Amino acid sequence: AGRGVGLQPDRLNRVRSPAPGSGAMEAPVNVRDLRLGPLVVRCDFAAADLVATLDRALVGRAVGPAHEAPAYRIEFRRARRALARRRGLAVQGTFGQGEWRVRHAGRFLRWEARGRGLDSIRVSLALSGDEVEDGYIVRSFLRFFMAETLARLGGVALHAASVARPEGAAVFMARSGGGKTTLVRRFGRDGGLGDDFVIVAPAGGTYHVLPSPVAGREGTPVPGRAAVLWRLCEMEKGDATRVEPLRPPEQVAAVLRHVILFTRDVAARRALLDTVLRLVREVGVVRLRQSLDTPPWEALRDA
Repeated sequence: AGRGVGLQPDRLNRVRSPAPGSGAMEAPVNVRDLRLGPLVVRCDFAAADLVATLDRALVGRAVGPAHEAPAYRIEFRRARRALARRRGLAVQGTFGQGEWRVRHAGRFLRWEARGRGLDSIRVSLALSGDEVEDGYIVRSFLRFFMAETLARLGGVALHAASVARPEGAAVFMARSGGGKTTLVRRFGRDGGLGDDFVIVAPAGGTYHVLPSPVAGREGTPVPGRAAVLWRLCEMEKGDATRVEPLRPPEQVAAVLRHVILFTRDVAARRALLDTVLRLVREVGVVRLRQSLDTPPWEALRDA
């Protein structure tokens, strides 16, 4: 229903390609259909080497075009002219509505995206030829696209780590250097859903955490499968692992501190605030003082 709203839970982990000789139409070599969280996107590449750049940027899985029709289409190409070097994000128009353009420039990251609505998006990438830097550039745009689109669809992208457990998915929001990657690697290797960029989306009347298609700087694998959101924590390093309750206003503030949203569009921010309030009501948020020598699971079960 809609573009990612009200997803069916049994489809969140579906990743299939057409069987050879099945007669299903296969995408051309320079076209990939990808699942980016709850979003199914058709990516067109102006050159074959850009496909390899995308592969280096992602840890997600491809989706066969015969099984789920892409709701979005993104064309990737090399920038034909120098892109603005002034650092920051510049937005013309409103992302996803009418004609719009977004430019992003950082120390190594430069890209420009433009579109009309969300049906067809063209992205120009200022690639250097360095595999690591170019992967960051593609990943930077995909983080922007996913975060902005999710906010408009009743979901949220968080600067957090997540691990799928038998009880459900636990999300650990923390600042850079707060122990997210270390926690996933030590205590969630088999169920990791992301160590830096976490996707929370509505499905089946509740919220699910989906495997992140983009890893953090250290490229931590994402072997986990989509799971119902079980615990939402703001994590801080501590000498001992313990859970502390938060008052409702503190819970809202905790989530907002770690939300990933780039533009200042009023409608998107209102939708995002509605999502955060619902998460606080339905799931709640706790503060986790986490010793990285002790698994957090027992403390979270007792919370």
